[in-house]
Amino acid sequence: MPVIKIRKPRKREYHVPIDPKYRKKRPAEFWDELDPPPLSHVVLREFNDRTLEKRIELLKPKRNARRERIDPSRRQSLLLRFSRHGGPDLSFLRWGGEMGSPETVAAEIVKAAKPGYGQYPSVKAKLPSEKSSMFDRAFAQHLRQHDVILPEHQGKGSSKISEPANKSTIIKELDKSRASLTPSKVNTEHLACFKKINDQGTIATMSRDALPIVEGTYKGPDRAPPFKAQELNTLTHLTDGTLPPIMPQRAHGSPPAKLHQQLRKDFEHYVCPTIWENDGVVPNFFCELRESTANPDGLQRELGYNLTFGARAIHWLRGYSLGKGKEFDGRAYALGFTLQEGNLTLYAGRVRKNHAGDTGYVVTQLGSWVTSGTVDELRKGIKIYRNARDWADRMRQEVIEDANKQKAKG
Repeated sequence: MPVIKIRKPRKREYHVPIDPKYRKKRPAEFWDELDPPPLSHVVLREFNDRTLEKRIELLKPKRNARRERIDPSRRQSLLLRFSRHGGPDLSFLRWGGEMGSPETVAAEIVKAAKPGYGQYPSVKAKLPSEKSSMFDRAFAQHLRQHDVILPEHQGKGSSKISEPANKSTIIKELDKSRASLTPSKVNTEHLACFKKINDQGTIATMSRDALPIVEGTYKGPDRAPPFKAQELNTLTHLTDGTLPPIMPQRAHGSPPAKLHQQLRKDFEHYVCPTIWENDGVVPNFFCELRESTANPDGLQRELGYNLTFGARAIHWLRGYSLGKGKEFDGRAYALGFTLQEGNLTLYAGRVRKNHAGDTGYVVTQLGSWVTSGTVDELRKGIKIYRNARDWADRMRQEVIEDANKQKAKG
């Protein structure tokens, strides 16, 4: 059994593990930079938190406040003048402004006379899960302001984002046949189990039971054990430090021994995602799962965020081996899948040089496949997943070998 070594954390680590129940609470700096913040329940909750003290102060009864004494003979005239000026200001109440036409008022009166008016509906609204609500529209806007372009941002604005330069190569690699997908190894029993888990299972059961059907045996000298729902908390921040560390359901990297020790030290906070010395380095293949009731937009945003870290790790090593500026070739070297309701969707992450000459990131959707319909569809989805994973392994190993050769040259 291999000995697991742990590196002593430095005094100024970039991240500290965050308790899951606090991951959803974002610092004030995150909201201050959003311009404008999207209208969502999370934004309204932040607004309520910021204005709570002021509202409580306004509602407190004023002590030692002297009430103005009004002569009883003047009360009638003051009340008439108050009503002529429009009465109290009700603009802060719903429907407290203009009442509308007499017909509208009459319709509201008739509606209010019906039984059950003003009560809450019997059907309770389903709130998004904690992990899904973390990756909301505010999260997507925050990434966009830091030059991370997700699929939902493409096609918007004046600049058009092109496809990866090696998209055709990746698509061609996906169709390669695999001997491990014979009818005896993937049959109707696998399909029934896969469908049941995807329809009724949670993220934990999908990760434990459904994903191994897709991944199969993952062994080899160039492959490290994949990360499984582990917080990758030693990578430096991608934006301004207000986002928590990534925690992908699956992340595949290479064994640390494959990368030169000095390079691991120099690029530690870009290529080494944890403090454990046996964990994989330069992860560039990811997978995210969600149950059928979760928000698919949040799933896409989380995977896109993970892919930017993989693309950045490859970018730093390619910049070291090729020279500054030559690593911008428009190609994607990081791939990832989302799995929800039996739909397997492939995304690619890459770096780009923006108009200011700085490094930005682009995440592009390459395709989607149904895996829970028939046995043939399940085999095809598994084949595409494993071929994409193997291609990402080869690209990562080539980049590592080039960096090692450059280091050997001195």
